[in-house]
Amino acid sequence: MPFRDRPVQDADQATTIHLTPHELETLQKLVVKDGDTLSPTELIEAFVADLTGSWRTNGSDEREYAFAWFK
Repeated sequence: MPFRDRPVQDADQATTIHLTPHELETLQKLVVKDGDTLSPTELIEAFVADLTGSWRTNGSDEREYAFAWFK
């Protein structure tokens, strides 16, 4: 885990992802499934933060699950 707990280095940068209508609709349903208030964009940002060990990580468990998924 070489990227753990990196300090803030740069301003946020925007990127574009391409989803099919089905993928976006399903993602929107998953996000609100348990009354979660995240938008699909926020969910993806949170996952990437955990996967990369960003300073915006959601905690050690989330990092571990993201790393395990990626392997």
